[in-house]
Amino acid sequence: ALKNFKIAAKHGPQMADLQMNLGSVNMALGRATEAMRHFRRAVKLEPGNPLYHHQLGLLYSRLRRDEDSLESFDRAIKGYSSFEDAILESGAVLERLERNDEAAKRYRRAVSIKPRDNVARFRWALNRWRDGDGGKARKVIEDAFWLTPDRKGRGLAMNLAFAGNKKKAASDQAEPRVDQN
Repeated sequence: ALKNFKIAAKHGPQMADLQMNLGSVNMALGRATEAMRHFRRAVKLEPGNPLYHHQLGLLYSRLRRDEDSLESFDRAIKGYSSFEDAILESGAVLERLERNDEAAKRYRRAVSIKPRDNVARFRWALNRWRDGDGGKARKVIEDAFWLTPDRKGRGLAMNLAFAGNKKKAASDQAEPRVDQN
């Protein structure tokens, strides 16, 4: 893909979406400097495109350039006020900066846009839990996960299911059994 995008760039270097694609491929390959060059070029060519600001924000976030990341995410949100991914990611950056109340507001907003987004709910609940509001944490998360009944111990008890890796062991070939505990 990278080879083909580079060929295309020779014919259309002013195409913002092409610059975005080059940035995305380079980011996936771990080439942050190249990715940043292309993302910045895409933003310059089409400054009103929220996706381009979001992608640049993600890269800044991975590089721990938190203030730059927030600025990019905020521009993405300004361009598309319901950009749930940008709102959610900006919350994570705010939390990393220990601006927990601001992060909680972002998480709440992300959940209001996508009420069944388990990641947004989990982040918001964890944020509230860390701030000592276990009741709010439970309320936030209960619609996304099946929670076990209250227990006297500490913590938030819940059951989660996830898919394992596709390669099955011989023991996994047998009939599934249900654990009643």
